[in-house]
Amino acid sequence: MKKELLSDLFNALLIVLLLYAGFSKIADHNSFVSAMNNQPIPNLFRTGLIFLLPTIEIITALLIMFEKTRFAGICCFLMLMIAFSIYITMALLKLFPFTPCPCGGIFARLKWPGHLVLNIGFIIAGFIALRLAKKHVLKRP
Repeated sequence: MKKELLSDLFNALLIVLLLYAGFSKIADHNSFVSAMNNQPIPNLFRTGLIFLLPTIEIITALLIMFEKTRFAGICCFLMLMIAFSIYITMALLKLFPFTPCPCGGIFARLKWPGHLVLNIGFIIAGFIALRLAKKHVLKRP
């Protein structure tokens, strides 16, 4: 019972983050597009990311919500967070010709080092959720 509650809490944390991230990009689409246009990535990828990123975040949250797809959803979450953490690390190491601006929403006040720390925390939470989900999948009849 304790492990189920812990699993539910970690899953809820991941779901809330993903839904907030996805829907905030949709709700404030103009700001999101403006922020994406300040990223040092090719226009072709930027245009695709503007439409795909919120969609992927919301779909990933939905995958985590359902037991049959939870493991895959958590894996997707981890891939997203690790990819973004690599991007942040590259910005911190000044590997881009200019320093891109960070996210909007409630995270807008965070500088890149703060984003990286937050991401590492969510990656750890994701691995814990993955481990708990894996144990739950193995226990199923």
